[in-house]
Amino acid sequence: SGLIVKYGFSTKVIPELARKLQVENVIFSNDYEPLSISRDTKIREVLKQENFKLYSVKDQCVFEKTEILSKTSTPYTVFTPYKKVWFEKFFSSYPFETYQKKQLLKHICTLPVSNFFPFPKLEIMGFSSTNSLPPNLMVGSSGARYSINQFLSKVDSYKSKRDFPALGGTSCLSVHLRFGTISVREIIQKILGNSKNFIALSEGQETWLSELVWREFYMQILFNFPHVVSGSFKKHFDSIQWTSSKLLFDSWCSGQTGYPIIDAGMRELNETGFMHNRLRMLTASFLTKDFGINWQEGEKYFALKLIDFDLAANNGGWQWAASTGCDAQPYFRIFNPITQSKKFDPEGKYIKKYVPELTNLSKKFIHTPWLAPDDILDDAGIKMDFNYPTPKIEHSSARLSTLKRYEAAKFKI
Repeated sequence: SGLIVKYGFSTKVIPELARKLQVENVIFSNDYEPLSISRDTKIREVLKQENFKLYSVKDQCVFEKTEILSKTSTPYTVFTPYKKVWFEKFFSSYPFETYQKKQLLKHICTLPVSNFFPFPKLEIMGFSSTNSLPPNLMVGSSGARYSINQFLSKVDSYKSKRDFPALGGTSCLSVHLRFGTISVREIIQKILGNSKNFIALSEGQETWLSELVWREFYMQILFNFPHVVSGSFKKHFDSIQWTSSKLLFDSWCSGQTGYPIIDAGMRELNETGFMHNRLRMLTASFLTKDFGINWQEGEKYFALKLIDFDLAANNGGWQWAASTGCDAQPYFRIFNPITQSKKFDPEGKYIKKYVPELTNLSKKFIHTPWLAPDDILDDAGIKMDFNYPTPKIEHSSARLSTLKRYEAAKFKI
Protein backbone atom coordinates (compact mmCIF):
# COMPACT_ATOMS: atom_id res chain seq x y z
CA SER A 1 0.00 0.00 0.00
CA GLY A 2 1.05 3.63 -0.28
CA LEU A 3 -0.07 7.15 0.28
CA ILE A 4 -1.37 9.17 -2.64
CA VAL A 5 -1.91 12.89 -2.26
CA LYS A 6 -3.79 14.67 -5.01
CA TYR A 7 -5.31 18.14 -5.11
CA GLY A 8 -8.42 19.05 -7.05
CA PHE A 9 -12.19 18.75 -7.04
CA SER A 10 -13.06 15.60 -5.12
CA THR A 11 -15.90 14.58 -7.46
CA LYS A 12 -13.36 14.52 -10.28
CA VAL A 13 -10.13 13.39 -8.59
CA ILE A 14 -11.48 10.39 -6.67
CA PRO A 15 -13.36 8.71 -9.58
CA GLU A 16 -10.31 9.29 -11.81
CA LEU A 17 -8.07 7.65 -9.22
CA ALA A 18 -10.45 4.72 -8.76
CA ARG A 19 -10.43 4.11 -12.52
CA LYS A 20 -6.65 4.46 -12.77
CA LEU A 21 -6.03 1.99 -9.94
CA GLN A 22 -8.71 -0.35 -11.31
CA VAL A 23 -10.25 -0.92 -7.89
CA GLU A 24 -13.60 -2.53 -7.18
CA ASN A 25 -14.32 -0.96 -3.79
CA VAL A 26 -13.96 2.56 -2.45
CA ILE A 27 -13.82 2.81 1.34
CA PHE A 28 -13.84 6.05 3.28
CA SER A 29 -14.22 7.26 6.84
CA ASN A 30 -17.37 8.98 8.03
CA ASP A 31 -17.19 12.72 8.54
CA TYR A 32 -19.60 14.84 10.55
CA GLU A 33 -19.11 18.39 9.34
CA PRO A 34 -21.92 19.76 7.12
CA LEU A 35 -19.64 20.63 4.19
CA SER A 36 -17.89 17.27 4.43
CA ILE A 37 -21.21 15.42 4.45
CA SER A 38 -22.28 17.36 1.35
CA ARG A 39 -18.95 16.55 -0.34
CA ASP A 40 -19.21 12.85 0.44
CA THR A 41 -22.79 12.70 -0.84
CA LYS A 42 -21.70 14.11 -4.20
CA ILE A 43 -18.78 11.67 -4.43
CA ARG A 44 -21.12 8.77 -3.65
CA GLU A 45 -23.42 9.74 -6.52
CA VAL A 46 -20.59 9.93 -9.04
CA LEU A 47 -19.00 6.64 -7.98
CA LYS A 48 -22.32 4.78 -7.97
CA GLN A 49 -22.94 5.90 -11.54
CA GLU A 50 -19.67 4.18 -12.46
CA ASN A 51 -20.61 0.99 -10.55
CA PHE A 52 -18.00 1.18 -7.82
CA LYS A 53 -18.97 -0.45 -4.53
CA LEU A 54 -18.93 2.06 -1.68
CA TYR A 55 -18.30 1.48 2.00
CA SER A 56 -18.17 4.12 4.71
CA VAL A 57 -16.80 3.30 8.14
CA LYS A 58 -16.69 4.84 11.58
CA ASP A 59 -13.12 5.84 12.27
CA GLN A 60 -12.44 9.08 14.13
CA CYS A 61 -14.56 8.42 17.21
CA VAL A 62 -15.79 5.57 19.40
CA PHE A 63 -19.50 6.43 19.17
CA GLU A 64 -20.85 8.53 16.32
CA LYS A 65 -23.94 10.28 15.01
CA THR A 66 -26.95 8.73 16.76
CA GLU A 67 -25.29 5.77 18.48
CA ILE A 68 -25.92 7.38 21.86
CA LEU A 69 -29.45 8.67 22.33
CA SER A 70 -31.68 9.54 25.25
CA LYS A 71 -34.57 7.34 26.37
CA THR A 72 -36.80 9.38 24.06
CA SER A 73 -34.51 8.55 21.10
CA THR A 74 -33.28 12.11 20.79
CA PRO A 75 -29.68 13.37 20.79
CA TYR A 76 -28.27 14.44 24.13
CA THR A 77 -27.71 18.17 24.52
CA VAL A 78 -26.40 17.97 28.09
CA PHE A 79 -22.97 16.46 28.64
CA THR A 80 -23.33 14.64 31.98
CA PRO A 81 -26.10 12.17 30.95
CA TYR A 82 -24.38 11.72 27.57
CA LYS A 83 -21.15 10.83 29.34
CA LYS A 84 -22.95 8.38 31.65
CA VAL A 85 -24.41 6.45 28.73
CA TRP A 86 -21.13 6.70 26.81
CA PHE A 87 -19.23 5.12 29.70
CA GLU A 88 -21.81 2.35 30.13
CA LYS A 89 -21.78 1.48 26.45
CA PHE A 90 -18.01 1.77 26.22
CA PHE A 91 -17.17 -0.60 29.05
CA SER A 92 -19.72 -3.15 27.83
CA SER A 93 -17.44 -3.87 24.86
CA TYR A 94 -13.97 -2.84 26.08
CA PRO A 95 -11.14 -3.84 25.57
CA PHE A 96 -11.39 -3.38 21.82
CA GLU A 97 -11.22 -6.33 19.48
CA THR A 98 -7.76 -6.58 17.96
CA TYR A 99 -6.76 -7.70 14.48
CA GLN A 100 -3.61 -9.37 13.22
CA LYS A 101 -1.77 -7.12 10.78
CA LYS A 102 -0.60 -10.07 8.69
CA GLN A 103 -4.19 -11.15 8.09
CA LEU A 104 -5.23 -7.65 7.10
CA LEU A 105 -2.29 -7.17 4.73
CA LYS A 106 -3.42 -10.19 2.71
CA HIS A 107 -6.40 -8.14 1.55
CA ILE A 108 -4.45 -5.01 0.62
CA CYS A 109 -2.76 -4.69 -2.75
CA THR A 110 0.65 -3.10 -3.09
CA LEU A 111 0.47 0.20 -4.92
CA PRO A 112 2.46 0.11 -8.18
CA VAL A 113 5.34 2.59 -8.20
CA SER A 114 3.97 4.14 -11.39
CA ASN A 115 0.93 5.34 -9.45
CA PHE A 116 2.78 7.51 -6.96
CA PHE A 117 2.33 11.22 -7.48
CA PRO A 118 4.46 14.17 -6.38
CA PHE A 119 3.15 15.93 -3.28
CA PRO A 120 1.37 19.14 -4.37
CA LYS A 121 3.00 22.35 -3.22
CA LEU A 122 1.39 24.16 -0.30
CA GLU A 123 1.03 27.36 -2.32
CA ILE A 124 -1.07 25.57 -4.94
CA MET A 125 -3.50 24.53 -2.19
CA GLY A 126 -3.73 28.04 -0.75
CA PHE A 127 -1.38 27.48 2.19
CA SER A 128 1.99 28.86 3.13
CA SER A 129 4.73 27.26 5.19
CA THR A 130 5.13 28.32 8.80
CA ASN A 131 7.52 27.96 11.68
CA SER A 132 4.65 28.08 14.18
CA LEU A 133 4.85 24.65 15.76
CA PRO A 134 4.65 23.57 19.39
CA PRO A 135 8.10 22.92 20.84
CA ASN A 136 9.08 19.24 20.89
CA LEU A 137 6.14 18.22 18.69
CA MET A 138 6.72 14.70 17.41
CA VAL A 139 4.88 14.12 14.14
CA GLY A 140 3.46 11.08 12.40
CA SER A 141 2.30 7.82 13.96
CA SER A 142 5.68 7.32 15.64
CA GLY A 143 5.32 10.78 17.19
CA ALA A 144 1.82 9.95 18.40
CA ARG A 145 3.02 6.77 20.09
CA TYR A 146 5.93 8.64 21.62
CA SER A 147 3.49 11.21 23.06
CA ILE A 148 1.33 8.43 24.48
CA ASN A 149 4.31 6.80 26.17
CA GLN A 150 5.33 10.14 27.64
CA PHE A 151 1.82 10.71 28.97
CA LEU A 152 1.54 7.26 30.54
CA SER A 153 3.92 8.26 33.31
CA LYS A 154 1.79 11.24 34.30
CA VAL A 155 -1.80 10.22 33.49
CA ASP A 156 -2.58 9.50 37.15
CA SER A 157 -1.82 13.15 38.02
CA TYR A 158 -3.76 14.48 35.02
CA LYS A 159 -6.74 15.64 37.06
CA SER A 160 -4.64 17.73 39.45
CA LYS A 161 -2.26 19.19 36.86
CA ARG A 162 -4.23 19.60 33.64
CA ASP A 163 -5.37 23.18 34.34
CA PHE A 164 -1.89 24.55 35.04
CA PRO A 165 -0.22 25.51 31.75
CA ALA A 166 3.27 25.72 33.25
CA LEU A 167 3.19 22.11 34.49
CA GLY A 168 2.90 20.28 31.18
CA GLY A 169 0.31 17.89 32.58
CA THR A 170 -1.69 17.27 29.40
CA SER A 171 -1.35 14.52 26.78
CA CYS A 172 -0.61 16.75 23.74
CA LEU A 173 -2.46 14.24 21.55
CA SER A 174 -5.05 16.60 20.05
CA VAL A 175 -3.03 17.26 16.90
CA HIS A 176 -2.64 13.51 16.32
CA LEU A 177 -6.37 12.97 16.70
CA ARG A 178 -6.96 15.86 14.32
CA PHE A 179 -4.78 14.44 11.55
CA GLY A 180 -5.46 10.77 12.20
CA THR A 181 -1.84 9.82 12.78
CA ILE A 182 -3.19 7.41 15.36
CA SER A 183 -6.68 6.09 16.04
CA VAL A 184 -8.72 7.12 19.03
CA ARG A 185 -9.09 3.42 19.88
CA GLU A 186 -5.35 2.84 20.03
CA ILE A 187 -4.92 5.90 22.25
CA ILE A 188 -7.60 4.67 24.65
CA GLN A 189 -6.18 1.15 24.69
CA LYS A 190 -2.72 2.48 25.57
CA ILE A 191 -3.91 4.89 28.27
CA LEU A 192 -6.51 2.67 29.95
CA GLY A 193 -4.80 -0.68 29.47
CA ASN A 194 -7.12 -3.54 30.37
CA SER A 195 -9.35 -1.67 32.83
CA LYS A 196 -12.61 -3.59 32.79
CA ASN A 197 -14.90 -0.93 34.21
CA PHE A 198 -15.21 2.64 35.42
CA ILE A 199 -14.26 1.70 38.99
CA ALA A 200 -10.88 0.37 37.84
CA LEU A 201 -9.82 3.75 36.46
CA SER A 202 -7.63 6.15 38.38
CA GLU A 203 -8.94 9.70 38.81
CA GLY A 204 -6.50 10.83 36.17
CA GLN A 205 -7.60 8.18 33.67
CA GLU A 206 -11.28 8.95 34.26
CA THR A 207 -10.76 12.69 33.84
CA TRP A 208 -8.70 12.18 30.69
CA LEU A 209 -11.30 9.83 29.19
CA SER A 210 -13.99 12.41 29.99
CA GLU A 211 -12.12 14.90 27.78
CA LEU A 212 -12.33 12.44 24.90
CA VAL A 213 -16.05 12.10 25.59
CA TRP A 214 -16.39 15.90 25.32
CA ARG A 215 -14.82 15.59 21.85
CA GLU A 216 -17.43 13.05 20.77
CA PHE A 217 -20.23 14.99 22.46
CA TYR A 218 -19.43 18.01 20.29
CA MET A 219 -19.14 15.79 17.20
CA GLN A 220 -22.68 14.48 17.67
CA ILE A 221 -23.92 18.00 18.41
CA LEU A 222 -22.45 19.18 15.11
CA PHE A 223 -23.96 16.24 13.23
CA ASN A 224 -27.43 16.48 14.77
CA PHE A 225 -27.63 20.27 15.03
CA PRO A 226 -25.69 21.61 12.02
CA HIS A 227 -27.06 25.13 12.55
CA VAL A 228 -24.31 25.65 15.15
CA VAL A 229 -21.88 26.24 12.28
CA SER A 230 -23.56 29.51 11.40
CA GLY A 231 -25.10 30.61 14.68
CA SER A 232 -25.81 29.96 18.33
CA PHE A 233 -27.11 26.59 19.48
CA LYS A 234 -29.50 28.59 21.68
CA LYS A 235 -30.90 30.63 18.83
CA HIS A 236 -32.22 33.50 20.94
CA PHE A 237 -28.63 34.44 21.69
CA ASP A 238 -28.17 35.31 18.02
CA SER A 239 -29.85 38.59 18.97
CA ILE A 240 -27.02 39.63 21.32
CA GLN A 241 -25.81 43.13 20.50
CA TRP A 242 -22.09 42.56 20.25
CA THR A 243 -19.43 45.25 20.26
CA SER A 244 -17.62 45.97 17.00
CA SER A 245 -14.15 47.24 17.81
CA LYS A 246 -11.24 46.47 15.52
CA LEU A 247 -8.89 48.03 18.08
CA LEU A 248 -10.00 45.66 20.84
CA PHE A 249 -10.10 42.62 18.57
CA ASP A 250 -6.61 43.30 17.22
CA SER A 251 -5.24 43.71 20.74
CA TRP A 252 -6.74 40.34 21.66
CA CYS A 253 -5.34 38.65 18.55
CA SER A 254 -1.84 40.02 19.12
CA GLY A 255 -1.71 39.44 22.88
CA GLN A 256 -1.73 43.11 23.82
CA THR A 257 -4.84 43.34 26.02
CA GLY A 258 -2.94 44.38 29.14
CA TYR A 259 -3.98 41.24 31.03
CA PRO A 260 -0.84 39.06 31.17
CA ILE A 261 -2.54 35.66 31.31
CA ILE A 262 -4.71 36.48 28.29
CA ASP A 263 -1.76 37.89 26.38
CA ALA A 264 0.35 34.82 27.18
CA GLY A 265 -2.34 32.53 25.81
CA MET A 266 -2.73 34.47 22.57
CA ARG A 267 1.01 34.70 22.06
CA GLU A 268 1.39 30.97 22.62
CA LEU A 269 -1.21 30.46 19.90
CA ASN A 270 0.48 32.85 17.48
CA GLU A 271 3.97 31.49 18.11
CA THR A 272 3.27 27.77 18.23
CA GLY A 273 -0.13 27.06 16.67
CA PHE A 274 -1.23 25.57 19.97
CA MET A 275 -2.86 26.81 23.16
CA HIS A 276 -3.35 25.11 26.50
CA ASN A 277 -7.02 24.22 27.04
CA ARG A 278 -7.41 26.33 30.19
CA LEU A 279 -6.18 29.31 28.18
CA ARG A 280 -8.59 28.52 25.35
CA MET A 281 -11.43 28.91 27.83
CA LEU A 282 -9.99 32.07 29.38
CA THR A 283 -9.19 33.86 26.13
CA ALA A 284 -12.58 32.94 24.66
CA SER A 285 -14.40 34.18 27.74
CA PHE A 286 -12.34 37.37 27.72
CA LEU A 287 -13.10 38.18 24.08
CA THR A 288 -16.84 37.62 24.45
CA LYS A 289 -17.51 38.78 28.00
CA ASP A 290 -14.85 41.41 28.66
CA PHE A 291 -14.49 42.87 25.18
CA GLY A 292 -18.07 41.99 24.21
CA ILE A 293 -17.03 40.77 20.76
CA ASN A 294 -18.97 38.09 18.87
CA TRP A 295 -17.72 34.58 19.64
CA GLN A 296 -17.72 33.79 15.92
CA GLU A 297 -14.86 36.24 15.38
CA GLY A 298 -12.74 34.38 17.91
CA GLU A 299 -13.82 31.03 16.50
CA LYS A 300 -12.53 32.09 13.07
CA TYR A 301 -9.22 33.26 14.49
CA PHE A 302 -8.66 29.99 16.33
CA ALA A 303 -9.56 28.10 13.15
CA LEU A 304 -6.88 30.06 11.31
CA LYS A 305 -4.15 29.53 13.91
CA LEU A 306 -4.66 26.18 15.66
CA ILE A 307 -2.77 23.23 14.19
CA ASP A 308 -5.16 20.90 16.00
CA PHE A 309 -8.23 22.77 14.70
CA ASP A 310 -11.34 20.63 14.74
CA LEU A 311 -14.62 22.27 13.75
CA ALA A 312 -16.79 20.43 16.27
CA ALA A 313 -14.45 20.97 19.23
CA ASN A 314 -13.63 24.56 18.31
CA ASN A 315 -17.26 25.52 17.78
CA GLY A 316 -18.34 23.70 20.92
CA GLY A 317 -15.62 25.31 23.00
CA TRP A 318 -16.41 28.82 21.82
CA GLN A 319 -20.15 28.40 22.32
CA TRP A 320 -19.47 27.00 25.80
CA ALA A 321 -17.36 30.03 26.74
CA ALA A 322 -19.83 32.47 25.18
CA SER A 323 -22.79 30.74 26.90
CA THR A 324 -24.57 30.33 23.56
CA GLY A 325 -24.00 26.57 23.32
CA CYS A 326 -26.00 23.51 24.34
CA ASP A 327 -24.44 22.72 27.71
CA ALA A 328 -22.55 25.96 28.16
CA GLN A 329 -21.51 27.77 31.29
CA PRO A 330 -24.25 30.20 32.45
CA TYR A 331 -23.99 33.63 30.84
CA PHE A 332 -23.53 35.22 34.26
CA ARG A 333 -20.45 33.10 34.93
CA ILE A 334 -17.67 35.39 33.77
CA PHE A 335 -14.05 34.45 34.30
CA ASN A 336 -12.02 37.09 36.13
CA PRO A 337 -8.68 37.17 34.27
CA ILE A 338 -6.81 38.26 37.39
CA THR A 339 -8.08 35.60 39.79
CA GLN A 340 -7.80 32.94 37.08
CA SER A 341 -4.21 33.99 36.47
CA LYS A 342 -3.32 33.79 40.16
CA LYS A 343 -5.03 30.41 40.50
CA PHE A 344 -3.61 28.62 37.46
CA ASP A 345 -0.25 30.33 36.99
CA PRO A 346 0.59 31.38 40.57
CA GLU A 347 4.32 31.83 39.99
CA GLY A 348 3.81 33.49 36.62
CA LYS A 349 6.01 30.92 34.86
CA TYR A 350 3.67 30.54 31.89
CA ILE A 351 3.23 34.30 31.62
CA LYS A 352 6.97 34.94 31.66
CA LYS A 353 7.52 32.35 28.94
CA TYR A 354 5.24 34.10 26.46
CA VAL A 355 5.28 37.68 27.76
CA PRO A 356 9.04 38.06 28.31
CA GLU A 357 8.81 41.82 28.88
CA LEU A 358 7.35 40.96 32.30
CA THR A 359 10.11 38.49 33.21
CA ASN A 360 11.60 40.62 35.98
CA LEU A 361 8.33 41.22 37.82
CA SER A 362 7.74 39.35 41.07
CA LYS A 363 4.74 37.04 41.44
CA LYS A 364 3.07 39.79 43.49
CA PHE A 365 2.69 41.99 40.40
CA ILE A 366 3.09 39.58 37.48
CA HIS A 367 -0.70 39.22 37.20
CA THR A 368 -1.42 42.97 37.53
CA PRO A 369 1.63 44.96 36.36
CA TRP A 370 -0.40 48.17 36.12
CA LEU A 371 -0.76 48.12 39.91
CA ALA A 372 2.98 47.93 40.54
CA PRO A 373 4.69 51.07 41.98
CA ASP A 374 6.86 53.04 39.58
CA ASP A 375 10.10 51.96 41.26
CA ILE A 376 9.14 48.29 40.90
CA LEU A 377 8.35 48.83 37.23
CA ASP A 378 11.60 50.71 36.70
CA ASP A 379 13.61 47.91 38.30
CA ALA A 380 11.83 45.40 36.07
CA GLY A 381 12.51 47.46 32.95
CA ILE A 382 8.83 48.05 32.29
CA LYS A 383 7.27 51.26 31.10
CA MET A 384 3.51 50.92 30.91
CA ASP A 385 2.06 51.68 27.47
CA PHE A 386 5.58 51.70 26.06
CA ASN A 387 6.73 48.08 26.24
CA TYR A 388 3.58 46.63 27.81
CA PRO A 389 0.01 48.00 27.64
CA THR A 390 -2.27 48.98 30.47
CA PRO A 391 -5.55 47.01 30.40
CA LYS A 392 -7.73 47.91 27.45
CA ILE A 393 -10.82 47.53 29.62
CA GLU A 394 -11.69 47.31 33.31
CA HIS A 395 -13.05 43.87 34.15
CA SER A 396 -15.75 44.76 36.69
CA SER A 397 -17.37 47.36 34.43
CA ALA A 398 -17.12 45.01 31.44
CA ARG A 399 -18.86 42.34 33.50
CA LEU A 400 -21.85 44.60 34.15
CA SER A 401 -22.12 45.45 30.46
CA THR A 402 -22.05 41.76 29.57
CA LEU A 403 -24.84 40.91 32.00
CA LYS A 404 -27.05 43.59 30.47
CA ARG A 405 -26.20 42.40 26.95
CA TYR A 406 -27.15 38.78 27.68
CA GLU A 407 -30.23 39.62 29.73
CA ALA A 408 -31.58 41.72 26.87
CA ALA A 409 -31.19 38.75 24.52
CA LYS A 410 -32.66 36.32 27.07
CA PHE A 411 -35.87 38.29 27.35
CA LYS A 412 -36.38 38.05 23.58
CA ILE A 413 -37.14 34.32 23.84
